[in-house]
Amino acid sequence: MRKCEMEVMSVIAGTGGMKRVNRQAGGSRQADKSVPVSASGCVTIRDLVALAMTKHNPTSRTDSGTMNADEAGSAACDGAAGFTLHAMPKQGITYEILIASPSDVVLERDIVSACARDWNSAHSTSGVHVRDVRWELDAIPAMGDTGQAVINHQLVDDADILIGIFKARIGTPTGISASGTIEEIDRFIAADKPVMVYFQRDRSHTTTIRSSSNC
Repeated sequence: MRKCEMEVMSVIAGTGGMKRVNRQAGGSRQADKSVPVSASGCVTIRDLVALAMTKHNPTSRTDSGTMNADEAGSAACDGAAGFTLHAMPKQGITYEILIASPSDVVLERDIVSACARDWNSAHSTSGVHVRDVRWELDAIPAMGDTGQAVINHQLVDDADILIGIFKARIGTPTGISASGTIEEIDRFIAADKPVMVYFQRDRSHTTTIRSSSNC
C-alpha cells in the first residue's frame, strides 16, 4: 500500500466519502453504485481512492467518462497535492476534567474516563467537549522539581474541573499536603474552580456505576 493511498483513505473517512456496503437478503454484498467492488466483494483502498478523486477532483473525469479505480488511484498517488477538501474544520470549547485519586481506585478512574467519552458522543454536535486528564497518561517526566510539583504545573493548574475519588487510601504525603490528591484538591479550591469528591464504600457500588448509563 502506498503512503498517499493511506492518506487519501483517511481523508475520505473524514469527509464522509465512504459508502456503506449493504448485505442483500440472499447473502450477497452490494455497494453503492459509485463505489467499485472488487472481485472478492470488498471495497478496496484503491476503490476508495478512485471514489475520492471522481467525487472531489474534476480532473479525475475524462472525455469518455469517469476513470476506473486503477487510473484514479494512480492519479491520486501521482497528484495527491491537487486533492481538494470540501469539509470545514469544526471549532468548539473543551473543558479539562482532572481525575484526582490515590492508587487504589483504578477501576473508578476508568469509569470516569468512560463517562467523559460517553458525554462527548452524546453531545458531539454541541461544540462543547470534555477531556479527562490523568497524571499517569498526560504528565510528562521532568527534572528539577518534585513529582507532584511537575503534575501541578503540567495538569492541575490548567484543568477546569476536578473529580476526586477515595476508597481506603488517602495517598502519599507530598511535603505540602497529606497526599498528592489532597494537594490537588486544595489548589483547585484556592483557585475557586469546581471540585467534586466521591467516596467508594464497597465494590458492589462500583458495579452499579459501571452498569449505569447515566454518567
